[in-house]
Amino acid sequence: MRKTFVIILCSVPCLPALSQRMSSSPPCQTVAAVHRMTVACRAFHGAHKMYPPEETWLDELLGTSNAVVNTRRRVFVRLATKTDAFGNPIVYRSPGKHNPESYDLYSKGANGKSRTGGNDRDDISSWHSSKRLEKHCRPPSYTHLSLPIAGGVIAICLIITYVRMQRKPPSSTPDVSA
Repeated sequence: MRKTFVIILCSVPCLPALSQRMSSSPPCQTVAAVHRMTVACRAFHGAHKMYPPEETWLDELLGTSNAVVNTRRRVFVRLATKTDAFGNPIVYRSPGKHNPESYDLYSKGANGKSRTGGNDRDDISSWHSSKRLEKHCRPPSYTHLSLPIAGGVIAICLIITYVRMQRKPPSSTPDVSA
């Protein structure tokens, strides 16, 4: 029984690590970054009645001294970078090819290439539906099975230990009174 308890104790800390690994993957980080900057661009538009200029877009959102339109240095986003989690540049076009009335904001994905200007299968774009963006954050299929498999292994260990305990005859203790 002690072995089973040790197995369970050792398995429990692994469970949060699985979910953390999924959410910290480069595609998920990039989806989050594009989303943050999209929200910031909309807030910028609300404050200045225009989208950030292409040349200084990140400075405008961060409120740095290089901002041309955002002279009050209002911060629209705190966590923003010119590169995605894959190390490739994030592309900002204003006006956009896909959104001529506003802007295009996208990552070229893991391969760092985009033949369609943000619509390749691995590209992560501000105009993609949330359902398409969720696909970038889906863990590999084996990760979905990790928790049930771990639970099954633990259950089997418990059953085996229980059966072994039931089979063992009670240990006879020598009579010391003689």
